[in-house]
Amino acid sequence: MNRMIGRSVIGLAVLTAGFGMQPALAQENAGNTALDELSEAAETPQAALAMAATQEADGDLLGAASTLERALLDSPHADDVRLAYATLLCRLDDRESARIEVGALRSRPTSGSEWKRMLGACGEDFDQISRRAGRINGTLSAGIAYDRDAFGELNTLSFFTPQDRDGLAIVASSQINAHLPMGDGNAFAYGDLYALTHNDISGPDSDYQFGDVAIGFGIARGASEFTAGGLVRHGRIAGNELFTAYGGEVGASFLAGSRGRISLRAEAVDEDYFLDLQDGWHYTFLASYERHHLRGSSIYFAAAYETKDAQFDVFGYDAISLAGALELPLSRSGTYARLSSTLRRVDFHNEEFFDDRRDLRFFTRAAVGVPLIGRSLFLEGAVSYRLRGHNLPFLEDYNSLGGDLRLVWRF
Repeated sequence: MNRMIGRSVIGLAVLTAGFGMQPALAQENAGNTALDELSEAAETPQAALAMAATQEADGDLLGAASTLERALLDSPHADDVRLAYATLLCRLDDRESARIEVGALRSRPTSGSEWKRMLGACGEDFDQISRRAGRINGTLSAGIAYDRDAFGELNTLSFFTPQDRDGLAIVASSQINAHLPMGDGNAFAYGDLYALTHNDISGPDSDYQFGDVAIGFGIARGASEFTAGGLVRHGRIAGNELFTAYGGEVGASFLAGSRGRISLRAEAVDEDYFLDLQDGWHYTFLASYERHHLRGSSIYFAAAYETKDAQFDVFGYDAISLAGALELPLSRSGTYARLSSTLRRVDFHNEEFFDDRRDLRFFTRAAVGVPLIGRSLFLEGAVSYRLRGHNLPFLEDYNSLGGDLRLVWRF
């Protein structure tokens, strides 16, 4: 789990009362230099691994473990550091702590030399450890956002539009994932919470809130996981209820290479709208791939197909979506750049005496985050662009530039 902690500075107490001043100062400088080197070694995962390897070769196992532990405080997602740390814990005869570290790995390079080295130190039974350590992780953010066309974001009609369409709003979001082991086997319980709120400060009434909660059970088979659970989703616009949905989901994920993971997911929810004509079942099928690299970068791709039924056919649709995200480190201190985009084509169902409707929707956001506390709390600034195109003349095409400034807590 990430920890909101900054870099710790370790100092030595040197008593100099006038006697032997020069030798004492020389010892102090030498000690501080060594401590600075150790602290700097923990600034990047690669430097920490190199320093720990040197310490281990010199027989300083405790020093090597401390170096990796400091690195994990700043880079909790560095699986290569965590794996090396687990190996050292076993060599120090702390197998229980090592089990927790192996269970917390996000990816498992089971065919790599470091994994085999860990098994050599910890025992072959560690190869069967699933993610047994309960964990809660996620992202919380809050800030302020500007949209050049806040009215068009929610409105599609081309008449009765206000003269001033831009708006300023307070925005907040949360994405929290929990994973708790059950019993002594490979079963686990999981819970996911997603929520988003947009509350206008100025401009058109563009308030909206969306959220969903999923709770279920899963089973791990080596590096693969299979899950099934229930799902509740709710949405509100301009202070009024839009819809509530109840249903279920199933999923599976598989290791792809040493640091990649492929996930498959399907859900079915019964949507109850404030307008009864929109009521119906909504089915989604999604496939995704994510990969976390050694240097802190990550990449994500997803493709989805949706189909929705409705009491009145023109409110039902089929949709195809593509999504992607790329995050790159910009500095050793934890500054990062992130680009994410979504493209969605919606083909509404046909109804006699109604024109066929087709929409093309696009969203992209480019952000830069600067660490405020360790690598957990960030100040993130972003620019975004939204586009929505229609084939019907009475529906207004929409495109808008925007920006936001947020505090982001990753844990």
